[in-house]
Amino acid sequence: MKKRILFMLFLMVFVLVGCQEPEETPSETLTPLSEIAQTVTLFDQPLTANISLPSAVQGVGVSWTSLNQARLSNAGAVTRPLHEEGDAVFVIEGLFTRDDEVHVERYDVTVLAEPFVPRDYEAEIDAMIASFEFLSEPQAERIIWPTQIDDATLSFSSLSPTYLRNDGFVLQPLARLGDANASVEVTFTIEGEVFTRLLDVAIAAKPALAIVDTAVYDFVSIATEYLVDDSEITLHRMNNGLMFVDVFDFLALVDGAIVYDELELNVDGSVVEIVLPFEPDEDFPLTYDSYHLVLDFENNTVTVNLFSFFGGIAQSTQTDFGAGLSLISYEHITYDPVVFDLSFYRLELWHHEDQFLMPLDVANLFFTGQMYDVYFNGDQLRGADTYQLLDRGADLRSLNVTSFRNTEIPMELRIMTYHYFTFVMDHFYGLRDFMVEETFYTFLADLNHNFFGTSRSHYTAWFRTVYNLDEPHSSHLLHGFHTVSRDLALNPINGPRMNRFIGQLQSLCLIGDSPSEGVSFLDNDRIAMITLDGFSAETPDAMRGYMDEIIAKGSVQDIILNLACNTGGILGTAWQVMGHMTDEPLTYQSFNIGDGSRITAEYDTDTVAPDFTWYILTSPVTFSAANLVTSMAKDMGIATIIGQQSSGGASSITTNILPNGTILIISSANVLANSDFESIEFGIPVDVAIDPNRLFDEEALIEAIRP
Repeated sequence: MKKRILFMLFLMVFVLVGCQEPEETPSETLTPLSEIAQTVTLFDQPLTANISLPSAVQGVGVSWTSLNQARLSNAGAVTRPLHEEGDAVFVIEGLFTRDDEVHVERYDVTVLAEPFVPRDYEAEIDAMIASFEFLSEPQAERIIWPTQIDDATLSFSSLSPTYLRNDGFVLQPLARLGDANASVEVTFTIEGEVFTRLLDVAIAAKPALAIVDTAVYDFVSIATEYLVDDSEITLHRMNNGLMFVDVFDFLALVDGAIVYDELELNVDGSVVEIVLPFEPDEDFPLTYDSYHLVLDFENNTVTVNLFSFFGGIAQSTQTDFGAGLSLISYEHITYDPVVFDLSFYRLELWHHEDQFLMPLDVANLFFTGQMYDVYFNGDQLRGADTYQLLDRGADLRSLNVTSFRNTEIPMELRIMTYHYFTFVMDHFYGLRDFMVEETFYTFLADLNHNFFGTSRSHYTAWFRTVYNLDEPHSSHLLHGFHTVSRDLALNPINGPRMNRFIGQLQSLCLIGDSPSEGVSFLDNDRIAMITLDGFSAETPDAMRGYMDEIIAKGSVQDIILNLACNTGGILGTAWQVMGHMTDEPLTYQSFNIGDGSRITAEYDTDTVAPDFTWYILTSPVTFSAANLVTSMAKDMGIATIIGQQSSGGASSITTNILPNGTILIISSANVLANSDFESIEFGIPVDVAIDPNRLFDEEALIEAIRP
């Protein structure tokens, strides 16, 4: 009964509720999109790492557009700027969409730059050095230096120019010495910072010396001062590019240029000794009784007791350049013998079977008496004396007429020319100590010349090199036999000293008002001026004529020897001129840069000096023998020096024939000196100065003599 009542009550309630009127539900209020956008806090702090850009915020869809994709991608990838670029500040746009409703919100974004982390330059440099292929094995070919690696700039400087040039060209040691090490300073410039490292570069030894071919060549002597017979001689072309000759064959070849019959030739195993003995001379006692030179073929050395050997073995010239001169005293202070280490210069002596072979160029340097040369042009050998070569005439030009013209010079010959030049300059160049501290390898290393290029650039390099010496005694005489002169860029680039000399020569002597050679009279014939432009074989006769004219005047008291435009000549004739100035013995001093020996000699002339007061007029053009006359006259007190300081010039000249056929003129090892044995290379100060613009003005000359 109760269950039924309860059911009815439930039904009644359900019916009553179901029949009520429904109430009206208010519409839902939505958050504006702009407010939703403001709830995004992703960009409130600077970004340092990737972020997750939401695709919806509070149920509202969002798409993102970065206005700096390089720093923040639309997907939220962050790329931080480098430290030096600074923080990146830009805008990212969020596009909020809900049904048809759209809102764009712009957010300021900061992406922090990378923190400053110092670069490990040393580690980077270590890595670069590890990549240098030229450090992996001994080098035989030119090294191409890397100049840029990433942001590092590199430069290389060789501290071992005997093995490696600054330009990377390798100078291999001899096979008998084995591989060598060259020290190289490398400069790294990174971000303005400069670092240096010293590296050791292994240099491979040259192949062992070997004969490539052997042939007999004609020898023709065209010399006029030395009587040398034409003949023939066997030469061996070696794998180092040089021609080799048997030392005994060569000595016999140049008989007539040297006193061959007076030489004693001795052989002891691998040692050859060449001796020129002296007869004792009571008038000029010496501390030695012979010149001797020793060739040690095993140790590859040459020893000479005195540098005088090289000129002492010379035969007398046909012309007597010392006519009228008598030697009345002679003192020669000598020092220790000189040992030439040929290996240092990649030159070799080779005892091969029964022959004692040596480079033809070295034989020519040692055994021709210094005023005669044997020139090899590829087809034949030609002999010539220095005097005719200096004339720069047809005899000189005939030397390099050869079938080798316009052919490429072998690389080995280019390299050995480089070494041979250095050898000569280190031992036989009078201005060596003014030019280098130790070796001319350093001098050559600093020159940006293409010594190892094609024939044209190679020969041009040597032309320019001799003018890099910047001194008037050294010049280019003949190009080599693999080219012709019209193919060369033979335009000398002179240094400051030569430019001054040439400028003074042109302005003062060529286009100025300098007097012509001869005698003139000043101050009512009380002053005579003798002008000599040079000292030639004809000068002594001319001087006698000038003096006769002066004496005939009967009124002359003072004589000016005008050497202002005199650039030198033959010492013997210069001394004969000095014989007119004094009856005192003419005192001469010199020293030799090769062995340091010193010579003091006194000469008498066959001239009786008349009684005049002498003056010597000098200028920045007065050079060589004229400079020596000035020095001797000043030291002896026989003349007053007026004008401007002389140009200088302390050495006689000698030819230097390179293996490539180039002929250079250089200052010889014999250096003219004052009474204190100081080189007179840079001129003699005057006693009375004359304005350079009035050097030949009569009033200025009179005032200098009679102030």
